[in-house]
Amino acid sequence: MKDSVYFEQFDIEFSKFPMGESEQDMKVTKTFFEKHTNEEIRDAEVDVHLVFNRQETFMAFQLHLKGCVTLKCDICLEDLRFPFETTENFLFKTAQEEGLDEEDEHVILLSKNSFHYNLEQLLYELVYAQIPLRKVHSDYPGQQCNEQMLSLIAAHQCKKTEETNPQWDALKNLKL
Repeated sequence: MKDSVYFEQFDIEFSKFPMGESEQDMKVTKTFFEKHTNEEIRDAEVDVHLVFNRQETFMAFQLHLKGCVTLKCDICLEDLRFPFETTENFLFKTAQEEGLDEEDEHVILLSKNSFHYNLEQLLYELVYAQIPLRKVHSDYPGQQCNEQMLSLIAAHQCKKTEETNPQWDALKNLKL
């Protein structure tokens, strides 16, 4: 029951917003990512600020996300706190409108009778898009890899040897 109340914050009911600009705050936490299963995000503390603009001829909104997600370090496998901030603008359009570019990721198509929109999937994609390919403690100030794990990695690394096969030494002297 508690989780259903938490997820209600992501429903935008158009009738609740008056004409003009309105604002609403939401919070994305670990509960959000427990529902939207993934392997990378272990925890989250993301503040979401929604600015909704409802007019006679269109509805638009802006999402501003700021916070941290907890990821796994690629080197030591310990938790890494990744801070980020992003802002994206979106426009609602009805599916019957002519000349609509369906490829625009910032245009959300709605049926003519739609009265609400759920932001969950959109928020998931926005947060997930912020995750860097390389996740290493040393890339973020004040964070360090686990020293024990670094020692284990160093102890088990293959040693580079300078030994060469004498059969190939003759090829080194060839001039092309």
